Amino acid sequence: MESVALFLHRVSILWGRAGSRKWLLVAALAAAIVLALPRPAGLDPAGHRMLALLAFFVITFVTEALPVGGAFPLVLGWVVFLNIRSPAEAVASIAHDAALFMMGALMIARVLVGRNLHRRALALFLKRVPPSLPWIMVTMGAFSALASALISDHTVAALMLPVGTSLVISAGGIRSNPRLGKALMLCIAFSCALGGLASPSGGSRNVVMMAYLQDIAGVSISYGEWMVMAAPITLLLIPVGVIVPYLVFRPRTVDLTAAAASVKRSAEEDGPMDRDDWMVLIIFAFTLLAWITVGEHYGIGVIAISGAFLYLVTGLADWERDYQHINWGIVWLYFAAITFGRALEASGAAHWLAEGVMGSVQARLGLESGLGLAASGSVFTALFSQTMSDGPAVALIGPVILETARISGTSPLLVGVSGAIASSFAYMLIIGTPSNAIIYASGYVESRDFIRAGFWMFLASLGVLILVMYLWWGFLGIH
Repeated sequence: MESVALFLHRVSILWGRAGSRKWLLVAALAAAIVLALPRPAGLDPAGHRMLALLAFFVITFVTEALPVGGAFPLVLGWVVFLNIRSPAEAVASIAHDAALFMMGALMIARVLVGRNLHRRALALFLKRVPPSLPWIMVTMGAFSALASALISDHTVAALMLPVGTSLVISAGGIRSNPRLGKALMLCIAFSCALGGLASPSGGSRNVVMMAYLQDIAGVSISYGEWMVMAAPITLLLIPVGVIVPYLVFRPRTVDLTAAAASVKRSAEEDGPMDRDDWMVLIIFAFTLLAWITVGEHYGIGVIAISGAFLYLVTGLADWERDYQHINWGIVWLYFAAITFGRALEASGAAHWLAEGVMGSVQARLGLESGLGLAASGSVFTALFSQTMSDGPAVALIGPVILETARISGTSPLLVGVSGAIASSFAYMLIIGTPSNAIIYASGYVESRDFIRAGFWMFLASLGVLILVMYLWWGFLGIH
């Protein structure tokens, strides 16, 4: 017995030292087990192999054992070497308009941030509101949400983090005002998440779902159409993203005169906007207008890349200073998601999961089509996204919920867009959204704080989504 105990003790020590990469071994073992099990009835061999890849990805995404950029080479090799798709079909995702769009959007966002235009805009807001905590939180929440709809939620969270910390420090610091820090930081995290759902440029899950709708369901949705469907949800949830953190933590300090003045002084140090600042803003405005008006005709990806190229040729951006430092691993994740979704659908695995797993659950609940199907799929996606980042969650679940829509004859727009939006409601765990992880890194909030406030945000967000689906989307004719 002592030798067994000693062996287990040594194994536990080695396991702890192995770091997150040890989960790669666990994921590989899970994939091997799936492949070794008898093939389910009604599932082709290619679909069986894709289920093994799905098991591998669920574990690696939840544990963050695989670097973001490593997903695409793995998917590419898996679907080609296991004869699920041809090499030409597998690499076609690289030329997908959705992937080009995210590349261009990241490049444009980098230039906007480099010019500190976000800080100027926030200071402009603060000049027009009273310096009390409720008004400051409303201003920060609205700004974070609206900005996240344009330049991605995790980028805005990273920009707003120093603003939030400076407000807390100016109000006495986190030790004297811990509830103030929690309320402000969670307001930023929640607002960025709910703002990111409003447009395709808001987050990866939107772009991935647009690609799935086109490739799997044969449905094209433009930048403007997405905003028409999703923006009302963001507008309705902005007050919720402010009220919930405020009521859950109830900060004692409400006068932030000195803190607001500190933010405004930082913006004033940048001086007035010069010619280059205005040019950056004008090019971005034209790019945004083109996304909305002619994006469906020319492709929002081509327009985004063109906007980023304009910054280069006009000298407003430099490749080494601006574009070289972008996290290109995120773009590789989009390649992986699109390739994975196409292979999951082509192999029949998505159909098997939709009909055999989700279909049986929805049938028991009487939610087999229409709004009920969309609502249950949204809840399923929202719960799944709590355990991993929202982008990978949509990448894994998207083909399945779109297949349930096809089987039931329900509008793929209703099911797909609602599922992508619901993945943004990952408020309760740190790994749910990049915004959560960035805000948690400040040290002002604990993991249990996300659960305390995020639970109420989760319920309110699902309620608003279902209400908008029933009333607004019904009015738009999306049934």
